[in-house]
Amino acid sequence: MNVVKESPSIKRREQILEIAAHLFQKGFRATSLDDVAAEMGVTRPALYYYFRSKEELLAAIYDRGVGVLIDRAAPLFAQGLAPDALLRKLIEVHVRTMLQERPIVRVYFQEKDSLGEEASRSVKAKEVAFTKMMASTIEAGQAQGIFRPGSPELIVNAILGMLIWVHAWYRPERHAEQDISDVFWQLLAGGLVVNPKTGSARALAGPASPRKKAPISAPRKSGHLPGASHSPKA
Repeated sequence: MNVVKESPSIKRREQILEIAAHLFQKGFRATSLDDVAAEMGVTRPALYYYFRSKEELLAAIYDRGVGVLIDRAAPLFAQGLAPDALLRKLIEVHVRTMLQERPIVRVYFQEKDSLGEEASRSVKAKEVAFTKMMASTIEAGQAQGIFRPGSPELIVNAILGMLIWVHAWYRPERHAEQDISDVFWQLLAGGLVVNPKTGSARALAGPASPRKKAPISAPRKSGHLPGASHSPKA
């Protein structure tokens, strides 16, 4: 198996993004390229080889935040998974991205007002594309009798509203990544309301369908990231 190695230039660029994301958490406007350069131990002109401005650096951070999620989620649609299995995988991918990319995710939800017009349009388009991916999964599950009826848009917004705040309260010493994904899935699939007649949890997904679960493929327009409607203002 051939292993593709990243070039020194790509590694350096990623290092700049990670350091900038760490510094931008304290405020994009309060951080200068000189601060980024000093943290890296290089001169400011050395940064211009990779980024022409602080605004371009911020846009790259947003592109990284969306891109990681895209790279992890898109291949799932080629695995022939049933809608419920696919939705669970999408939740796991989202949680993993929120936790493993925390500095970038924090900046993502903190500095949207600092993005330029073109970068804002690009980010919004990718966010909308990801919500459509999740909505298509919900719609497929509803069509097969796996998920209960309801507005796919509202269901997706509810799911994303739960997922995107993980980065704010997560403490690695208290919760494992997989435990978080499992609990979130249990809440979505089984619900919390107890049925007084049976004493069992009322399933949000409804009764199991006797029909065979058909796999679904990616929607025509795909891209991704957490819904903008849930993001806090900078």
